[in-house]
Amino acid sequence: MKFLDFENMLNMRDCGGFETNDGYVIKYDTLIRSDAIKELSNNELQYLLDRNITTQIDLRTESVISNYPSMLKDNVPMFAFPFKGYWKDVGTIDSFWEANMDLLDKENDRD
Repeated sequence: MKFLDFENMLNMRDCGGFETNDGYVIKYDTLIRSDAIKELSNNELQYLLDRNITTQIDLRTESVISNYPSMLKDNVPMFAFPFKGYWKDVGTIDSFWEANMDLLDKENDRD
């Protein structure tokens, strides 16, 4: 795995090098993991397209998707996973703390 230095993106990583459960190894420049790609610059988007990264798998909640649609437009497949469990935006230290405390609270019914 290698981190990608994208100006407008945090936590952008090329997942190449990871071994799959069946013993294969993911090739570099085929699977990129990131936070919300709504902040991609034109150059960053072109970087992905130059590597034929043209499918987005969106693991956000429906409300987040509706507020922040995909940056990959026109002729780019997008697959969404309908997530129904606990989700909290942890964009700040306070919200990160709150999410961890929520998950530790035995009175909350969290999966």
